[in-house]
Parts: sequence; structure tokens; C-alpha cells
Amino acid sequence: MSRSIRRALVGVVASALAVIVAAPAHAGTLTQQYSCQLPLVGGQPAELKITADYPASTGAGQPTQSIDVTGTVTLKGDADVLTRLVKAGRISGVGSVLMTLRTAGIELPFRTPLRLASAPVPATGSPVLEFTGSMPGFTLPAFAATGETDSVIFQPYTLAVDGLALNLAFTDAAGGAIVLPSIGGVPDTDGNPATVDVPCTLDPPGQNRVIPPFDDPGDIVPPTRPTDLAATAEETSVALTWTASTDNVGVVGYDVFQDGVLVKTVDRPGTSITGLTPDTVYRFKVRASDAAGALSPFSEEVTVRTDAPATARYRFDLAGTSVLKTLTRGSVPLRGTIDPTLDLATGAFTADLSLFRTRARLQVLGVLPVTADIAFTQTDKTRGTLKDGVLAAQARFKILLPQLYLFGTLPIVAPDTCQTKSSSVAIMRSEAGFDALRGGRLTGTYGMSDLTGCGLLTSFISPLTKGAGNTIDLTLTPQAGGAPAAS
Repeated sequence: MSRSIRRALVGVVASALAVIVAAPAHAGTLTQQYSCQLPLVGGQPAELKITADYPASTGAGQPTQSIDVTGTVTLKGDADVLTRLVKAGRISGVGSVLMTLRTAGIELPFRTPLRLASAPVPATGSPVLEFTGSMPGFTLPAFAATGETDSVIFQPYTLAVDGLALNLAFTDAAGGAIVLPSIGGVPDTDGNPATVDVPCTLDPPGQNRVIPPFDDPGDIVPPTRPTDLAATAEETSVALTWTASTDNVGVVGYDVFQDGVLVKTVDRPGTSITGLTPDTVYRFKVRASDAAGALSPFSEEVTVRTDAPATARYRFDLAGTSVLKTLTRGSVPLRGTIDPTLDLATGAFTADLSLFRTRARLQVLGVLPVTADIAFTQTDKTRGTLKDGVLAAQARFKILLPQLYLFGTLPIVAPDTCQTKSSSVAIMRSEAGFDALRGGRLTGTYGMSDLTGCGLLTSFISPLTKGAGNTIDLTLTPQAGGAPAAS
């Protein structure tokens, strides 16, 4: 073949190749696992998912255009512990991937910079950082053939990912910078104290490093965007529906994101997300994928609040006694009310406990008669469960001693502030067969702390009342009015 014919053929094929290279290419995707050194929590697993849009071969001796890369870095392990520890609201920053272009006998290293989009820190789950970047263009060398200078037209090559580095910035809910300590032995690349350099290593080391090239022009069209996303909430789940995407070959799946985190992939429109927290706001969006891995744009995001738990509200009168077993002994009559709100699904309840002011005749050290006015102040909701016919409750209150009488008639003046220094915690439990509609009996124990605010009497009275093992015995009777209120 003459040199002129060869050169003409080279020109024709090169022109054809230019058309092929300029045509849209199906992006190849590589997923790798890394260990990244995060501040405060040390080495943590991370997942890199990177997509590069490049053909399987290019013309030798001909410069190429830059190659765009996109993807995500998912911070796993205790990364969520770190974000909660420093109260981070968003994460942003930059990074780079070490890439190697490989062809016959040649390896060309590149460091491709990444731009990390600002991402909200999810309430639960792993933070996901989306990134974009661009690998610079290159020229594969031309090889001489049989002493002539004509180039080989097609030269295959691949792109490999050999490393990852991150430079992260953490901000609080108001957008203020959170300064974190640098990682020992890691140089500061930008001199900015509001960012932290995070080195990463492949873990395990023997993973695939090659991003699959574009070598099949049959499917270059991504699916259309899913539309009409709608959510219907229940107490612990959300049902999602949307209109199907279309594709020139066929849609094979839909990725479902909850609060920016991928939680499920389904093969058809519509799904349910379970295990959610009642009375909580969630955000959802979906995207479609085809058999070639092309991704559609995200749907519109939908926001929904899960239902509050179904509850029943009760109100009981209570009456009974408490027996003091400290150096001051005796029986204290008790009366009051309690109004529990019961979660019908879990059996848990919260309640306001009100114990009325009472008067008790006691003995100090077994010989000294004392009459005491006693009041109770709730310091937290009474909480507990009603399960399998057994009521268990925990009540917290402070005990006040507004007045004491020696020998039943001689008043000892005490300030209105005379009370236990710490809350008493009464742990109570019913016998089996407790019925919320008929009431029942509760028994338990509690302790009393040192007294405070009793003026000159504090040091005298406190040792006589402090102690554990006091008993409580209450009978709960439903108030007149019939059935409980439901919500």
C-alpha cells in the first residue's frame, strides 16, 4: 500500500473516530471501599462511588478533551458519632482522586480535583457527599509502523482509581465554622483552620481499580425523571408512589432517598419505608436507572410527617399510705390524682402526678412524737408501661416539710423552702391483672435525700429523715366520667 493511500485511509478513519469520541458516551462506574482518618474518631470506613464518561479507545497522537467525573463519598462507621459530637449541621469541602491512565506499556498518573457539594448531616445514617471533578485531557503517543511516521489510529486505554484524599469543612446549624483538631502526621494542605485534611487508604487493598470504559453505544440515553412523587404517612411508615420513568431501552430500578441518604432500591414505582419514628418529619426523593447504569434526574422532593401515636388518656384518683423507715418512722396518708396518656401500640405512658398536702404523726428515734405537714412537688413526668396486665411506673418528686409540731402541738417554725435536696424516685409496680378501666393497686419503694432550705433546723432534721427503703402503697380508682378519651 502506498504512503498516499495509507495517509488517506488514516484521515478517513481519524475523522470517523472523532465522530465516535464526540458522541455522548455511557458513563462507567466504580465502587471502592476506603479507610479514612477522621478527627476525634480515627480510622473509619468510607465508600467511594465514581463515574467517568470516557470511550474505550482514542486516536494515538490526538489530544482528547477533559473527562468529567462525578460520584459520592459515603462516610460510614462512627462518622455520624463525630457529626453529633461536634453538632455539625452540614459538611462540604474539596478532595482529589489519584487516577492512572493505562495503555500498552504506558502508565500516566493524574490527580483529579473534586468539588464536594455542601451536604446536610442526616439525623440518622451515614453522611453522603456528592462531588464533581474533571480529569485533564491527554494525548496517547503515536507509534511508528515499518519505518514510516503514520500513526496507529485506535489505541485502547483504561482509567484506574488508586487513591482518595479529602479536605472537609464542618459547619453548625447556623452556618458557623466548626474548628476540629488536625490529624497527627497529616500536613495541612490549605492553611485554613476551619478545614481538616482527611487521608484515605484502600481497605482492603486488593480491590478492583478500573472504571469500566464506554464501549457500547447502544444505550446512551438516561431515563426520564420520575414525576408525581407522593407520600402517605402512618405512625412508623411512609408509603411512596410516583409515575414511572421512561427509557429508550428500559428502566430497571428506582433509588429511594430519605433525608438525602439512599435507603432502598426497587424495581417498579412505589414502595413503603418502615421503621420510622412517630410524629417526625422526613424528606424523600427518587431517581431511575436503566440496564446500562444511566441515572435519571431526581424527582421533586416530598416532605411528610409521620402520624403521632394512637393514645388513650385516663384520669385516676389515688389513695394510700407511705411508711417511713428512716430515723423518723410512721405512716403518711396519701391522696391525689394521676392522668396517664397511654401509647396503645407500645404500652408506654407518661403522666402528671399530683399528691395533695397531707399531715402525718411520726416518731423520731422511736421516742419523740412529731406531727409533720408534708407536701410533694413533681420534678418530672411519671413514666412507665402497661403491658400484659402489669403496670410499672417511675415517679419523681421532691418532698417539702412546711411545718413540724413537737408533741403534736408545739410548732417548730420551718421556712417554706424546707425540702429534700434531690428528687425522690418511686419505683412502683402492680400485681398481674391490672385493668386501666377499673384501676388497681400499686406498691413500691423510694428514698429521701438530705434536706435543704430549712434554716437553723437543717442540720438537726436532715439526718433524721434521710434514707432509703420507704414504702408506698396506692390504689388507683378511675374518676367518674366513664371511658377514657382516645386520640
